[in-house]
Amino acid sequence: MCIRDRYWITNVAMMGIAAVGRSLATQNNSVRFLWGQVFVLVPFFAIASQVKLDRINDRLGHRKTLEERLVFSPLTRAAWGEAKQENDKYQNQLKTEIATLERQLKERNQE
Repeated sequence: MCIRDRYWITNVAMMGIAAVGRSLATQNNSVRFLWGQVFVLVPFFAIASQVKLDRINDRLGHRKTLEERLVFSPLTRAAWGEAKQENDKYQNQLKTEIATLERQLKERNQE
């Protein structure tokens, strides 16, 4: 079951509970205002959050991997590739410098 389906099923369940609560409040001559608010607020927030449902997985804790994020943005993928290439070049340069310094240190110790 999709998160979107669970979301709407939950909204329907809340509306059902509100209907039962309102009818019981009417039978017992109790306050119906609180139950009536649910009939207004649940659909309002359901419709207002419909736009946000596209990213509901992010809000509920599902974190996309870097690859999942890069799939939707070729510009970001290109920038990531360039940055990775530049970083790899820098890392190789550092490794070369470290190897050179270690070699020089060995030569000094052997003398």
